[in-house]
Amino acid sequence: MEAAHKDAAELQLSAAADVPVNRVGHSTKPKKWKQRKHAKENSKCIHCGKTNNPSEKCRLKDAICHHCKAKGHIDAICRKLKSVHCMEEEVSVINTVETGDN
Repeated sequence: MEAAHKDAAELQLSAAADVPVNRVGHSTKPKKWKQRKHAKENSKCIHCGKTNNPSEKCRLKDAICHHCKAKGHIDAICRKLKSVHCMEEEVSVINTVETGDN
């Protein structure tokens, strides 16, 4: 107990003394426009699905999807087609339940 009081007293004395402290720097975050530019460079085209293809210049922006018949994308990246495949996979997993009969 006495050692604890002694340590506390030493801490108070050292805290009161003027001790030089190095300045803590702020971390620099990348600028938002750089983040957006980088995201655009790595993003996929909404019309054809290729990377590094600007959507506004894509030759398939007026294409008609063979699956959903919507204008502006091809069936390889059709959202409705993907959702149908996801549902089919769930159904097939449900249908393959094993019975306990051996």
